[in-house]
Amino acid sequence: MATRVRMLRAAVVLAAIALVMSTGPTVASAMSNGVPVQVGSAPWFVSITFTEGSRVVGQTVTGSRFDRLHCGGVLIDPVTVLTAAHCVVDPEAVATSPRRALAPSVFGVTLGDAPAGESSAVERTVRHIDIAPGFGLVANPRDPANLDVAAAHDDVALMTLAAPVPRARTLAVSAAPAVAGTSVTLLGHGYTPAGSRSDQLLRGSLSVISAAACARQTFVEPVRAGMLCAQSRPGVPSVQAGYGDSGGPMVIGGGAQARLLGIFSFGTETVADLFTPGFNAASDVRVAALRWPALRVHLHL
Repeated sequence: MATRVRMLRAAVVLAAIALVMSTGPTVASAMSNGVPVQVGSAPWFVSITFTEGSRVVGQTVTGSRFDRLHCGGVLIDPVTVLTAAHCVVDPEAVATSPRRALAPSVFGVTLGDAPAGESSAVERTVRHIDIAPGFGLVANPRDPANLDVAAAHDDVALMTLAAPVPRARTLAVSAAPAVAGTSVTLLGHGYTPAGSRSDQLLRGSLSVISAAACARQTFVEPVRAGMLCAQSRPGVPSVQAGYGDSGGPMVIGGGAQARLLGIFSFGTETVADLFTPGFNAASDVRVAALRWPALRVHLHL
């Protein structure tokens, strides 16, 4: 599920070039082993797109809103979207200035869990972007100079909308941290094993694993990185995020009881082939709020 850190440069270029080659929305079995959500069950979900005609990494982005999908996010108050920092950083500057964001005008925001190609959906304007002060890349020890296989820490950012959302339906943060064994859900429109995005918003059922169990699978120290990891339970098809799902929410509960736990960041594509069964790492929102006072204010913690 996510445009991962591995795609810091590549995702933006592909979004600008491949979009115009797309034939339009397709319905696929998303992520790996994801299933469609019931429309109306996640009104706080945010689809982040590149705006029509925007210039990103030297390319002009064109196409339908579905074609221009980039990342996921979640509405945490009527004017603020929480997403992954690596979704909004400038790919051409990240090596030397990891907290430099692309211009807000490059991004559009669409709310809700309806199909991404829904023509009646409103694409909202972004006024300002803030990246967590602790955000940075974690070099891959197999290839330290290659940012395309790096991971990240403190991977969260705030997008301020140009105007408040009327009658906004936001997602509150969980009152308590998740412990190992907790059932959680990851949501996104990202790429699937078939190589296409899903027009329908997809969800994947996972179980939180301990920091120690996560650390055995990745070169990142989950606690230091502020990460929460989850993976499929033994004996069931493995849910793995795909490019395009980054920034999407990891939630506990459902319906009116849904609460925010994390923001998806990276997974097994940093250590193996994409969709290899294993961990899915999200920035722990409660930890991020402790490290970043501005986020704490928005979450009312």
